[in-house]
Amino acid sequence: MSTKRRLEALEKRLAPSGDPAKYEIPTEVQALLTHIERYRARSGGRAPPEHSEEEIRHMRESDLQTVAGMGAGVELRDDPGWQAPEAQALLDSWEEAARLRLEQAEGLPPGRWRELWGTDEEVLDIEPEED
Repeated sequence: MSTKRRLEALEKRLAPSGDPAKYEIPTEVQALLTHIERYRARSGGRAPPEHSEEEIRHMRESDLQTVAGMGAGVELRDDPGWQAPEAQALLDSWEEAARLRLEQAEGLPPGRWRELWGTDEEVLDIEPEED
């Protein structure tokens, strides 16, 4: 079942009085689902769907929070599951990528933010360290 169909089923199930228009999927979830659909499309040789303007704004805001030290990475740094050096390095790379996108976006009008936050995402393959 496609992510879109799953989302529609979730909206119907969670909506009060069965009206899906009264239940709104959070923007961060919508952005994640679009990321998944983009990956599936590229893997299947199809054109990936575009992120909505709202998703683009959310991703930019998330980067702003990350760089300001208020993003999810700050909370994760103290989590016991993220204490390994590899995990901390991954958080460092997320923060650096956010910083780079924001630097590149400096002076760009909002209509061009898609060039940075709506592009094809790279899948990160983390190589295990050799002993």
